[in-house]
Amino acid sequence: MLDKLSTKLHYIDVVEIDITKNLQLFTKYKLQIPVLELDGKQFIAQQIDVQKLVWHLRWNRFWKRFVKN
Repeated sequence: MLDKLSTKLHYIDVVEIDITKNLQLFTKYKLQIPVLELDGKQFIAQQIDVQKLVWHLRWNRFWKRFVKN
């Protein structure tokens, strides 16, 4: 899934974290691997439709141009 995202969305940073090296993360996510975090929200990656995620990321990038923080 990360490979598909990085080829379709060259402008996003994809960071892979090995949770086996962090006991707190491993305890939290061991049964849900892989997990995707986007804007502070966690998603179970097996349940994510890559095409919908790509659409969401593109829309989010577009929308941020018009909304001031």
